[in-house]
Amino acid sequence: MDINERNTAAIVFYGILLHVATASEWSYQGEKGPSEWKNDYPKCGGEYQSPVNIETTKVLIDPSLHLFKMAGYDQKLSGGTLVNNGHSLQLNFPADKTFRLSGGGFGNSTYRALQLHFHWSAPGSYDGSEHTIDGRHSAVEMHIVHIKDPYTSTDQVKDMRDGLAVLSVMIDVGQTNLAVKKLLDATQNLTYADSTTTLADGPSLISLLPNSETFYRYMGSLTTPPCYETVLWTILEQPISISQAQLKRFQRLKSVHSCPEGGNCSLPGNSMGGNFRPVQPMDGRVASSFVDFSYNKIESHGWTYDGALTGTSRWSKDYPNCGKNSQSPINIDESIAAKQNDPEDLKFSGYDDALRGTVVNNGHAVQLNFDQSLNYVVTGGGTGSSYKAVQLHFHWGEALADGTINGGSEHTQNGKRYPAEMHIVHGKASHLNDLSTYRDTASDAYLVLGVFVDVYHDPEGKDNDAGANGLAQSLIDAISKVRYADDTAELNYGQSLSSFIPSEKSFYRYNGSLTTPPCSESVIWTVFKDSIEISVNQFMALERLFSFKNADVTERNSIKKLKDLVLVDTIINQDAPTSSSNATKVADGTSSILLEGTANHLLRNNYRPLQSLHSRPVTFYDLTDSTVTTDVPEQQGTPIVLIVLSVGLGILVFVLMAFVAKRYCCGGKKKGGTAEYTAGHQDGTDLI
Repeated sequence: MDINERNTAAIVFYGILLHVATASEWSYQGEKGPSEWKNDYPKCGGEYQSPVNIETTKVLIDPSLHLFKMAGYDQKLSGGTLVNNGHSLQLNFPADKTFRLSGGGFGNSTYRALQLHFHWSAPGSYDGSEHTIDGRHSAVEMHIVHIKDPYTSTDQVKDMRDGLAVLSVMIDVGQTNLAVKKLLDATQNLTYADSTTTLADGPSLISLLPNSETFYRYMGSLTTPPCYETVLWTILEQPISISQAQLKRFQRLKSVHSCPEGGNCSLPGNSMGGNFRPVQPMDGRVASSFVDFSYNKIESHGWTYDGALTGTSRWSKDYPNCGKNSQSPINIDESIAAKQNDPEDLKFSGYDDALRGTVVNNGHAVQLNFDQSLNYVVTGGGTGSSYKAVQLHFHWGEALADGTINGGSEHTQNGKRYPAEMHIVHGKASHLNDLSTYRDTASDAYLVLGVFVDVYHDPEGKDNDAGANGLAQSLIDAISKVRYADDTAELNYGQSLSSFIPSEKSFYRYNGSLTTPPCSESVIWTVFKDSIEISVNQFMALERLFSFKNADVTERNSIKKLKDLVLVDTIINQDAPTSSSNATKVADGTSSILLEGTANHLLRNNYRPLQSLHSRPVTFYDLTDSTVTTDVPEQQGTPIVLIVLSVGLGILVFVLMAFVAKRYCCGGKKKGGTAEYTAGHQDGTDLI
């Protein structure tokens, strides 16, 4: 494409993208404001609109995302056309320079930067950015707009989900920004709409970016009419800053062509400040993220779930028990499970007490160690002994940006693998002080309750909070705080442990092992047939946990620090090395493992492959018609005299109540019956 063709394409693109027209066609306030855009531009009422609020606790860390490759970003923007188009301050890039963006999870696609523009706050306002992070606006937001090669206009890509790529930079008020200053210095003659100027001394494009390349990604739309849903959004997590004086330079720009003679040009409708669209609903979309870290600790940290040297296939080399014949987990095949005749109910004591304890990321799973003062005890159910709960932990799979969840539970049921599995680990009460040695010789040192965890998906695909398990939320919140190995968080007065047991108590029973080294074959497994449910967003709390320590990672300044590597059409290895021999040498000469593709550094997929049953019996305890209640302490026998007195007193009370009812009752109406019933169930004992 020659320069004339590129100029023509750019003009077409710019005109469609921001719909440069008179302010009467659409605006940010009044009768033509954002809530009315859909009347003239139907796409503005679509389900995949932008901007959105990025809730960081609901973001998926996506191993398929990588560092960007920024070709030509070190070129200066001098020669570009700076425009006040009545809606924004926009810089159309010089036609004789090419700025290309690739990598970053774009696959084999390359995107060409055509322009950048700004959205900012009105005077006296604290908002301004279009996107928000955890509900917080920045004062300004800059959008660098790219179109997919080889296309040249939005007409060509308006129906293409990834036709455009917009790089968003949040801008807070702080230090003076010399790169932004070069743009603002050129706005002296751009006070009014439709004024233009050529940028004589522009900054480099890369100088307008923050240091870190950590970013959020989601699929959305243009934030102005015609709101085509064709944008791959990349929101850089780290903001840049401008001074208060520089913000005021933005706020002096007007959306009108001129001020009426003697009129007030500072009226809200005349100022361009506040030129941002309100956030739009996610409607089931999942925001993902790339984490711009390097992992500095290269040596192995013990056994893992993956890898040729320390993965599950190698456990038996260092832990001989892992190679024996009564290992766990297994596939529970209902067709071969023997049904227990006259099954004994499980009895739970103390399970209604509020959860207290310490949540730990142990580098292999997330675990809740119960407060030692709690007394969660299980008896019955064919155990023959009393078992006290000491901890619970989770195993889970991986979620993808499209909402799909792969793998997860350790056990499978009739070949089905659930997204997650919770293990409530109990030690034999008579050997709580010597379990680590007792397990080496006994087959009943532990009783583990296995609970399948399913993820509810909204049938309409619009609400990732649908099906949220309110009883599990306090634990989910604590889990969100243990991002790295050895991180801990206290859980005080969470929901009762009974909240995590399926209401239907039927279960499968077999003898097996711990599912992690040392794989001791000392577990009475009790796997409930029914599952519990959590929402998609609750599951995301597990997906954001790392297997390394916070001290072992460094947040890199990749955009500036690795500039020489990134800007010359070459890029460092996109796949994270797994050993010291493959460590990547970064720009400062140090060796580290880049978290490019973080799959091997996340806790997800922390489940052992299925083990052979080796003729072990599996028994099904069908408790469908059974009422399981909380175990209560045994009472001493009651003397016969007290029994007689109690019966007599009861008869007397009955006679008195009948007399009162007959004399005073109006139509026999029982006032407050419903409230009394509700109050009687608030202690949660009926959950057992």
